[in-house]
Amino acid sequence: MKIIKFILSIFFWINLVSVSAQTNLAQEVPKKLDSQIKNVILMIPDGTSTSVLSLARWYKTYCSKDKTDVRLALDPYLCGMVKTHSSNSPIGDSAPTSSWYATGFPSQTKFVAMSPKLVDETLFRGEEKYNYYPFQPYQPLITVLEAAKLAGKKTGLVFTCEFSNATPADFSAHYYDRENFMVIGKQMVNNNIDVVFGGGVKYFDTLTIGKDSILLPRQYKLYKDSLVGFQKITAKVAPNVWALFGDKDMPYDFDRKPHETPSLAEMTSKAIQILDSTQNNGFFLMVEGSKVDWALHSNDIVGMMSEFLAFDTAVQAAIKFAKKDKETVVIICPDHGNGGPSMGSQNSNKGYDKLSLAQIFEPFAQCGNIKKATPAGIVDSLMSITSLKSVKIQEIISVYFPSIKLSEPELFTILNELQSLAISKKDRRDSLIQTIAKIITSRTFIGFTTAGHTGEDVFLAIYNPDTLVPNPHGLVRSDSINRYICRLIGATNKEGSSSLPDSTKKYFAKFDTSQFPPNSQLVKKISKDSIEVLIEMPKAGTDNPKKEKPKDNHMKMEKVDAKRLGLQVGDIMLKVNKEKTTYLIPAFKNFFYRNNDSIPLNTVTVWVKENKSFYLSESLKAELMKDN
Repeated sequence: MKIIKFILSIFFWINLVSVSAQTNLAQEVPKKLDSQIKNVILMIPDGTSTSVLSLARWYKTYCSKDKTDVRLALDPYLCGMVKTHSSNSPIGDSAPTSSWYATGFPSQTKFVAMSPKLVDETLFRGEEKYNYYPFQPYQPLITVLEAAKLAGKKTGLVFTCEFSNATPADFSAHYYDRENFMVIGKQMVNNNIDVVFGGGVKYFDTLTIGKDSILLPRQYKLYKDSLVGFQKITAKVAPNVWALFGDKDMPYDFDRKPHETPSLAEMTSKAIQILDSTQNNGFFLMVEGSKVDWALHSNDIVGMMSEFLAFDTAVQAAIKFAKKDKETVVIICPDHGNGGPSMGSQNSNKGYDKLSLAQIFEPFAQCGNIKKATPAGIVDSLMSITSLKSVKIQEIISVYFPSIKLSEPELFTILNELQSLAISKKDRRDSLIQTIAKIITSRTFIGFTTAGHTGEDVFLAIYNPDTLVPNPHGLVRSDSINRYICRLIGATNKEGSSSLPDSTKKYFAKFDTSQFPPNSQLVKKISKDSIEVLIEMPKAGTDNPKKEKPKDNHMKMEKVDAKRLGLQVGDIMLKVNKEKTTYLIPAFKNFFYRNNDSIPLNTVTVWVKENKSFYLSESLKAELMKDN
């Protein structure tokens, strides 16, 4: 009898362990079935090392009149750390690190939402099995923003850099060179994003045909450097809207003129207001505190504090909405670290434990309290001087930093850079910003290890009102954040895994020149009514291999109805002639022409010169390859 009881007890415990294991497995990969979540707000403070949190918190403590609560808005929601890097380096660039959040796959420097050429497998040692080769190099990868749009959700981007910069581009464009603003910009204005707020008026103007005709025919409202227009925006007036401020980037928050330019928090609140009120399927919004990174590249303490506190105020606005809404998750995580800032520097090698809060923070807190300005704001004042004199330079510095008395070498450096004609005005300004930032830092106990990016893990904070979809916690990798977002927006397959790879295959099918049908050409628009043949396939019924045409082979462009959406000089297009049908497919846009009819696409098409391939929807590819 005892033996039977012993055997039964063993079976009981085995069964219990088995059930427990199954339960744990179910919790590991939960399916989004009954979740109440409709909206996701992803907030990225670009380049924000975790030490910035400590510095900002202590700065806020020192400057705050109300000492009872000096926490950051994101503090209550800190839940873990994110291991972030490029596909081939532990220290990541903004393009591949934000791209990992957007697509679920690591990539390399300069690559925007596109599969890399370079992968270092040793970076993934000791971790869960990870397939870093699901696609060939240069494969455009569908993003969570695009997946949300395909699921019927509204989408938005808010940032303070130019709109075609790396992080906004990572969610809305696909290319292997983040600096090709024309290619990235074309995709962004053609990707049917409902709300876009940020910088880059000059870059947008290079994309226009006539008067803003890229957006206006699509029933978009467009505001350029118009705070009054921005403030009047409602979902009823402008359900689809772009509002841009500044030729390139927006000013640092400490330098911002509130009667001319909105804050990041104001843009975030306005975007939420529009996205939330237009339909019931929910929305996805990415908000970037873009210029924390810029300030850290300059080792600029004041700019860093200006931008991070402005970002934290935007976090406060997002969480306030989410708490009231009860159907919104807010995720906060940087893409990488930058600068290696620290409270403590070479100036505090001795006596660090005797330094007061005032001694550490007063030297640079002056710039936020006496008269707000970052080094960039100070430089703009310096560059407006008509008579360059040491006395005048010292006067301007003293307005913002009364305690700083410039040395002769410092005055000489500033004067020399102000007077230099060997470099452009922009480069002079950038150099002066770094010089002023260095002078300020030298008077403080704040240190930096580099003027470049750093490879440490970054923080993770999440506000989530729904326990049905548990938060990532502890140390996770960037793809965990992507999978979490996919579950929240319903971009999952029957097994509960991300459906982004399947969508990539469906909407970005590779179509290279070896697959082009006979009577097809790769062409480029070179004038109002002329195109240049770049590659021509043989005619039907011939065995001639494809041949590349000389660049002077021009031909009259066949008439197409370009009034509604437009084709631009410089557009690369695939032209396919069939017996009764002519197709014209422009790269980096979300439409094509069948004869003279404009046909919309769900995503943009992408042309990659390196492998001579178009990436377009499977259905369009099948139509092009189908026999007459």
